[in-house]
Amino acid sequence: MTSSIVSRPLQKAFLTIPQSPLCYWLRPRFFELLAGKTLGDVADVVQGLATADDARFVRFVWEAPPPQYGIPVRSRRWVPFEKGGGYGKWFGHHWWVVDWEHGGARIKAFPGSVVRNENYYFREGWTYSALARGSLGFRRMDSAGVFAHVRSDGVFARNSDARAIGALINTRISSYLVRSLRAQIVLTGDYVSRIPFLNGDNNDVPRLEALLCRLKKEIIGRDPTEATCNPVTVHVGRKSDRGLPIVTLLHTLEGIAEQLLFSLYGLSDDDLAAVLEDTGTPSGWFPLVIGFEQLPSIPEGLPALPYELSEYLSHHKRLRLSDRELSDIRLRLRALYEAGPGASADEEESLENDDEENEQIYIGARIPIPTETFLEELSHKLEIHPISVYWLLKEGIEREGWRCLPEERRLACERITVMILRLLGHQWPTQIEAGEPVPDWADADGIIPLTGGTGESTLLERLRERIAADFDGDTPGSFERHFAEVMGKPLEQWLETEFFKYLISLLRKRPIAWQIQSGRYAKKRKPAFACLAYYHKLDGDLIPKIRAQYVGPLRQKWETELRGIEEVPDRSRSDRQDARLVELEELIAELKEFDERLKEVMDKGFGCGKLEELLARERPDKWCSIDGELPPPMDRESFLAQEGRYLPDLNDGVRVNIAPLQKAGLLAAEVLARKDIEVAIADRAEWRSDERHWCREGKLPHPGWWQKGATDGTR
Repeated sequence: MTSSIVSRPLQKAFLTIPQSPLCYWLRPRFFELLAGKTLGDVADVVQGLATADDARFVRFVWEAPPPQYGIPVRSRRWVPFEKGGGYGKWFGHHWWVVDWEHGGARIKAFPGSVVRNENYYFREGWTYSALARGSLGFRRMDSAGVFAHVRSDGVFARNSDARAIGALINTRISSYLVRSLRAQIVLTGDYVSRIPFLNGDNNDVPRLEALLCRLKKEIIGRDPTEATCNPVTVHVGRKSDRGLPIVTLLHTLEGIAEQLLFSLYGLSDDDLAAVLEDTGTPSGWFPLVIGFEQLPSIPEGLPALPYELSEYLSHHKRLRLSDRELSDIRLRLRALYEAGPGASADEEESLENDDEENEQIYIGARIPIPTETFLEELSHKLEIHPISVYWLLKEGIEREGWRCLPEERRLACERITVMILRLLGHQWPTQIEAGEPVPDWADADGIIPLTGGTGESTLLERLRERIAADFDGDTPGSFERHFAEVMGKPLEQWLETEFFKYLISLLRKRPIAWQIQSGRYAKKRKPAFACLAYYHKLDGDLIPKIRAQYVGPLRQKWETELRGIEEVPDRSRSDRQDARLVELEELIAELKEFDERLKEVMDKGFGCGKLEELLARERPDKWCSIDGELPPPMDRESFLAQEGRYLPDLNDGVRVNIAPLQKAGLLAAEVLARKDIEVAIADRAEWRSDERHWCREGKLPHPGWWQKGATDGTR
């Protein structure tokens, strides 16, 4: 596509920009801005922490032991960690934590790690993802943790004069100009620091920034993978338009902010056209449709809306559509909505557009700023303001029964997942920080059977109780009918066959509920025994508990039933009894094999060649005690047996602790790539060996798996 924008910069204009990049397509105003005051003049754009081994030192938020979130952040082992995560503005991407216990002693002791700009850690600022399709989206960074290097640099104002940094640099002009200076789509800090910066004297900008951050936080609170998730909001209703008013307001205010800041930058119409041609139009700039132009009712609890909003909407461009044109818009919107996020109303057109877009990205001609919500995506595809899209959607859903099954499936899965995790006793960081108690209906030991006959309520039975208690307007029966319709299979079947796979995907191959079951390789559909085990209740007693409290009694029950049938003479048995006898023999044999596999993991789950190699070079001493209280092993054989037993440490993360169970075929689905199983087990041996060495060298006060309070190997 040939641009209609023509620029004829003077050669000397390139010399006004640091390092004189040959961005010959820029218009004169952009040279003026780049030669003036920049972000680097008012803020420090700095790199942070490079661990050199993220598998060892970085965890997802949901992996960190929950009690961590109940203590001051600087006293925790696992602190919030900003490390990119793709495009996003204002707030969010709070998915990681990093090991910063004892001031990052483990990371600092590890060869290859680099701790940059430590004096900026635990400070308020902004961060962005350096790799986000060449687009800059700055997110508020609370004074709660640490930030990474390269993937997610930190931006910190030097003084209070640098107001509203986030709003000023979240405009499309920032992406446009940094792309012009940087030949690659990885936008590093030295280029970000050259973003033109205004003084921010306009008091409307800070107010808009604060409100946009607040709105994005409300939206992020519905994502069960975010640290700031409020689990109650995830399952408050089954309608897919839940929360749309907040999203609509967010994109409307983003349009106002962009308009205000473009004006402050003093851009002409041709300047503006150059930016939008490269980055795309803000959804809040698209025209309203007459008859669909009122701002939706905003939920209570949000700050007062800015006065600019009503004035902006009153003067905003409007479309007066004929009945035919409006009908066509509705048809297109319905097709796009029902197809779901990322889809097109016309499959052939979608394929053509995808090819064209990929080529444009490849040659660097045009990379539109990514959309962040489904509503924004629909707005861009129709080129209609989000407010009008909202009302057209609402009308279609309520009057004509439009449905977006992909979104309904997502919401249904998230609702069930949050309920299951809460039944297991899980709490999100926001709940723990607020001091919320674990509900009394949560399972005490973190093990919930899927199989009946164990003497405990099954997962399905417990879910039905929670649905009846928690969901207004839903009975267990109506919810299950809706679930079966949306998912294409009954809830019971989905729990047995699909839930664990879904959780693996949702939690990025680090699930905190494990479906442990027998008969993985059996031909029949249902295993003899299956249960969910909660990761944060994981300890050395998990496997003995499953064997003694679930598998053993179930096997004994079936053996008693089998003996009863066997006592009936062959000629007197019914066909039903004969069939049951065969079934019981298979079930008991399966449980025996399952029990043997469990015992093997319990005794040697963390045994591996790497462990033997490391311990051959290590002489048992006080640091080799298993918990800082028991005496250390007396010889190499007992040391090897101790370290090989399945005694999990939650700080090692899901990857390490689940590997022995997957290796033994005890899981309902594969979590790790097969090549990573042995690597994860070997990593544990190496990590523990390193920690003991660091303790001997005085770099650590005690191994991380010892109980808190041990400082020198004695109590």
